[in-house]
Formats: sequence, structure tokens, C-alpha cells
Amino acid sequence: MSEEIQIQDMREWTENDLLQIIDSSLSVLSTLAELTDSEYRTYDDELADINTVKKNTFRIIFAAQSKLKKYIKDYEQRTD
Repeated sequence: MSEEIQIQDMREWTENDLLQIIDSSLSVLSTLAELTDSEYRTYDDELADINTVKKNTFRIIFAAQSKLKKYIKDYEQRTD
């Protein structure tokens, strides 16, 4: 799991789906934060896997935020 995974361009989601993606991603990050400090983490490779998942999760959040910003900008331009 330590290998880099290429995240493809996100498909066209509705705004609600994007918010759900961000919310789910934040839940993943919260769980990973608990695992990182957990007494159950015993191997360095587990930490490497956790860091890989965190990195990819942040990339998903940033992609979703970019899409939301685009939707907001388009909406503002239509209403002006």
C-alpha cells in the first residue's frame, strides 16, 4: 500500500456529492490520526501506509474543494 496511487480527475459530481466526499475524507483523516497515536501501531510500514492514505485523502479533499470553488464561481457569474 506504500506505492503512489495516481488519482484520476474527479468526475462531474453534484455539489452535495462533493460535500459528502469532503466529509467522508475528513472522517478518514480523523480515524488515521487516532491510529497514528494508537498503542496498536507497532510497525514502521504501518506508519508509511497511514501517511500514504493521508496524502491521497488530502489530494481528494483539495480536488473536491477546487470543484466546489468552480461551481460557486459559475453560480456567482450566472446571478450577476
